[in-house]
Amino acid sequence: MTPEAKNEQVFFHITSVKMQTYAAG
Repeated sequence: MTPEAKNEQVFFHITSVKMQTYAAG
């Protein structure tokens, strides 16, 4: 996996977690 792809995965994971937290709040 390229570093760019890894960064994208991390970014989308953080975004999804933020959205879940926002929805839960």
